[in-house]
Amino acid sequence: MSRRKLVESAAEQEAREAGLTGHCAALSVALRAQHIIDTGQVEQPEQDLIRAYTQARQLAGPFEERLRLAKWPGGVQAQARPNKVKSLERLVEKYLYARTALVVPVDILGAKVVVDSLWGMYDVAAYVQRVFPVVAYRDRVVRPQSSGYRDLQFVLDVNGHYTELKVMHAMIDELDGFEHRLYEIRRGLQAKESEQQANMVIETEEVDLNLEDADFGDPVLTPIEQLVLDTLDATSADLFNQAWKMILAAEALQRQEGGSP
Repeated sequence: MSRRKLVESAAEQEAREAGLTGHCAALSVALRAQHIIDTGQVEQPEQDLIRAYTQARQLAGPFEERLRLAKWPGGVQAQARPNKVKSLERLVEKYLYARTALVVPVDILGAKVVVDSLWGMYDVAAYVQRVFPVVAYRDRVVRPQSSGYRDLQFVLDVNGHYTELKVMHAMIDELDGFEHRLYEIRRGLQAKESEQQANMVIETEEVDLNLEDADFGDPVLTPIEQLVLDTLDATSADLFNQAWKMILAAEALQRQEGGSP
């Protein structure tokens, strides 16, 4: 069996294990074969945060217009970010307290397309390349985030500036509105943890200690803060997993009634 066939076979197995059937599973495999660059492998071309933010502000209007004029399958509408671009305060926070290399994010400018079925999600995803050049793609339906969150994520090229487009199921979108409040609490605790760890590393480097042997003292978070963080992580995962079961049940019912491919 050729390498391509092996990859497609593995992708189909993953799609089936995630609960996809028929049309959805076939499109999942086809999209992954077509868009082989993963969203985690690309970086914003402009690596100066302020310049990238300025680009996003300038492109927000044309980007929203192209989204509006596109003839999305099923007559759905794409929704640009409510405030046009991600807030500069949030960008600086992510930039300063990133747990990995400091890179300018690709979601300063962003949009989503919300549909009410899995097959509708994949139909929209197959159409995206007709509207914008696709730089990267990740099937987070088949490979969800650690929180259980699922969507189809694209990185698009908008006049040389990379932007994010998410194709979402309506149930996940609705739940995300509630879960985001939990996320804000988690984000605050994680930012505190990251900031204090970074400060301790800087202090250690200033006194020229071996980082591997350094003693960082007490935990960064208090026991209660750590309890909250761990509990919220588990709660978010449970919410998204329950929503996914509801989506699969609704899809199964539609197939029984002949309403989905």
